[in-house]
Amino acid sequence: VKVGDDQTGTTFTFAGLVEGRTYLIEVDAAAADGRSDRLQLQVTTPDVTPPAVPAGLEVTGRTRTTLTVSWSPASDNVSVAGYGVYLDGVAQGGDQTATSHTFTGLVAGRAYVVEVDAADPSGNRSSRAQATGRTAPDHPPAAPPNLRATSVDYTTFSVAWDEASDEDPVTGYDVALDGDVVIVDQPERTATFEGLVENTDHQVRVWAVDAIGQRTQVPAELIVRTLDDAPPTAPVLTVEAGEETITVAWTSSTDDFGVVGYRVDLDGQPVHSTPGMDYTVDGPVVRRHTVTGLTAGVDYAVRVAALDVLSQESADNTVTVSTRPVAYMPIESPVYRIGSWAGNVRDQYGVDWVVEEAKGWSSTPPVRPRLARLGGVDGAWEGRVAPRAGGGAVGHEGPAAGSRLVGVLVVVHGQGDRSAPVRGYARLGDGDGRRAARPGVVDVDDGGHVSADPGPDAAVRADPGLDDHARRVGDGDAGHDRVQLARRPPVQPQL
Repeated sequence: VKVGDDQTGTTFTFAGLVEGRTYLIEVDAAAADGRSDRLQLQVTTPDVTPPAVPAGLEVTGRTRTTLTVSWSPASDNVSVAGYGVYLDGVAQGGDQTATSHTFTGLVAGRAYVVEVDAADPSGNRSSRAQATGRTAPDHPPAAPPNLRATSVDYTTFSVAWDEASDEDPVTGYDVALDGDVVIVDQPERTATFEGLVENTDHQVRVWAVDAIGQRTQVPAELIVRTLDDAPPTAPVLTVEAGEETITVAWTSSTDDFGVVGYRVDLDGQPVHSTPGMDYTVDGPVVRRHTVTGLTAGVDYAVRVAALDVLSQESADNTVTVSTRPVAYMPIESPVYRIGSWAGNVRDQYGVDWVVEEAKGWSSTPPVRPRLARLGGVDGAWEGRVAPRAGGGAVGHEGPAAGSRLVGVLVVVHGQGDRSAPVRGYARLGDGDGRRAARPGVVDVDDGGHVSADPGPDAAVRADPGLDDHARRVGDGDAGHDRVQLARRPPVQPQL
């Protein structure tokens, strides 16, 4: 299209053109005889006007890790070449022609600022449209369902539960017992607790943990009570008191876990525990113990407690026992004792019993063992002596003369060797010649009568150094040492 008339100048300005539009400009020369060919030039006007801001930007979809946005197409004086998208001010790749975009790799439950601008072919960019979007929250795992006790005992129990649900994979479980977390992120769905107290409530809590570290907000909870174990049954006691000893025997106890031992208490303090046993001249005894070193004529509280593997004790079975008061008062030291006989004492009748010559052994207080292996309930003792027959006569002072009895203690050494340890004892008897005595087995009754059996190779024979009622044991073995004690029994005064 010719613009205007011919001109003589060599420049021309076109006005009213459109930005960014390409125009074909032609110029020819005119003469009297005609026009020249046209010279052509293609020119594009510059585009300096940006596109309009994209309208209608909004979040159209979301997940825990994505946001999807869309907008309406933008307008431009020339054309829209594309759209730029931004997340929290950061461009997300190059321009795109689509009018929607999905942002990925986001954090659950977080708010993001989304922006979009339009660009034209000249590089003009519109202002950014802006919107705020929040990803979907990531819910922690649900509480593990069906938490249950699978076995319960007196001191232990086990629990189990079913798999917890979550959007992310559940990787493990935390477990707490009575408020203390004892298991962390274990994949197994069981737990066992040991070393507990019987008949006690215990609280178990279980949380699920997912792959992104989220933990159940409200755990599964269960109360489990351990079984109630009854303590052992109380032993039945049989108590016998001496002057300075108390011997207690008891029946066996029963318990569902099993009785592991017994404890003997005297006045509330332990004095003996099993396993353990006492010995008599007849051998060991079980469920019997003699407490020694007591005071004559005093009350004592005696108890035997049965114990089980849980350290439970049987019910209190305490009995009060009085030691037997002595029938004499010491007048010299030491006091010599054999059975109920005593020397260097004044008896209840006022008769003084004095040891005139002592050879061999003596004891104050009554004889008891030095070594536990020999025991003490029958007055056995450990030692070596070398007395001669006829020594250790016990006489008397006072008006109560009477018949004379002699007790002979035979101390048996091994193989006739007087330096060897003592291996047996005999106390010899009431003088009638009919009671036999055996080294190693002795009986002395409360009346002072002594009986023993020497065995087939020993003989009971009269000792010419004693009176008609005296006897001693011997078998020709030099290993037999003898201690003789004579007693003149008191005569009760006539009133």
